[in-house]
Amino acid sequence: FRGRLRLPVPILGARGRSAELGSLPDAEKVDRLWERVRAGLSVARERTASYLAERFEAKPGSRYRFRAIERDGELLALAIYCCLDKHGGRIGYLMESMVDPAHGSLAPGLIRD
Repeated sequence: FRGRLRLPVPILGARGRSAELGSLPDAEKVDRLWERVRAGLSVARERTASYLAERFEAKPGSRYRFRAIERDGELLALAIYCCLDKHGGRIGYLMESMVDPAHGSLAPGLIRD
């Protein structure tokens, strides 16, 4: 298949769309989102802004892309991904996804975008 394949993922009540970013959002916003996400987890690897920057921004030649949903200056959802031409096709890798638990309906729209 040549061209864009659009997967039928429902938005499930999400308002608006995610925005493509040139880099990670402000560190304080990322850390506040992480604190809200981790409050509902028993065990998880830290996903602070400093960890994400080291893992995804500090690598020379990295092709990671960032999408976010913000409302009223607060980061509600973040996705980090890359798309690579491999094996005769284009493959997308979702590396990280964090969605504020109070706004879980944003997840499908963020991933779809």
